[in-house]
Amino acid sequence: MSNEMNATIDERVAKIVAGLLPDRARTNPIGKDEPLTTAGLNSLGMVNLLLEIEANFNITVPASLVVPKSFRSIHSIARLIESIAQAA
Repeated sequence: MSNEMNATIDERVAKIVAGLLPDRARTNPIGKDEPLTTAGLNSLGMVNLLLEIEANFNITVPASLVVPKSFRSIHSIARLIESIAQAA
């Protein structure tokens, strides 16, 4: 994917994450490589994040990819979305 497309995916994921962590995002923006657990996302938040990602990008994340590594950061989620889109 092009760098422009990557930025767009990263930005969309960042907005979704900020919506799940509105207090944190408002006081201190979440870096694209910052671990989301460090930013305050808990296990319930991760489930909600997965659902939001699937709905917003119209994808289904295979169970084999629902692992902490895939949802570690905004950047890792964006790469996950790209890999699913390319495989489709």
